Amino acid sequence: MEQKFRRLIKNNRLHHSYIFFGAESAKKSTLIHSLAGLLERGVFAPAYNELKETLLISPTDKNSIGIDDVRNIRQFLSRRPIFCLWRIAIVERAECMTAQAQHALLKISEEPPEYALILLAVKDSDTLLSTIRSRFQKIYVSSIFDEAEVWGERGEDVALARAFLCEEKRARSQIIKTIIEDEREWVSEFISMIIWELRGRKKNCSKSLAFALKIQERIHQTGINKRLQLEALSGEIPRITAQ
Repeated sequence: MEQKFRRLIKNNRLHHSYIFFGAESAKKSTLIHSLAGLLERGVFAPAYNELKETLLISPTDKNSIGIDDVRNIRQFLSRRPIFCLWRIAIVERAECMTAQAQHALLKISEEPPEYALILLAVKDSDTLLSTIRSRFQKIYVSSIFDEAEVWGERGEDVALARAFLCEEKRARSQIIKTIIEDEREWVSEFISMIIWELRGRKKNCSKSLAFALKIQERIHQTGINKRLQLEALSGEIPRITAQ
């Protein structure tokens, strides 16, 4: 993951907004704060209170993130950075944002300053507005693998397919939703990766492999519902122990 972000920064391709989602909250927090540390200090490791260009927003005692918190983000991002090239706003437990706060954050993300970076940590991306999910880049943080999966690089896509096979049903549903919403339209490629992984495991995977091959054939049919095909694949393939 560190090398992924270093490449994006070096090539000036870092997106202005990311959603880190998945069940493992500690991993999400570590990844987000490590990215902030990389941008401010050049070190991919959490620095927390040492960062000067990073704003952290988390739920109040009422377990809520409201419109005033998002106004603080807007004000923070309106000022140009001094100590590095970016100003970074982190929202922990973003599922606690009120509807009003989410709409306000959406407006910020639609026309962010060139130096702005917004990072959301959320357990279930479905708790966010669909318009936020479509605008933000999504990063799935597996509860099983140490890697986080980012769309766009084949190596990480393979790791995502591996995580899909080893995750529980709810986590698989999250992965499916993100793949369908992704602009790359890479459902067929993802199924090919699932097949590759199943072939590599061999033991007790013959039925799952045969079903995945059938899904691969169907996915190219005109008018086929790709989400339903992926859900059928999820239901047919039992959870596989991580290797």
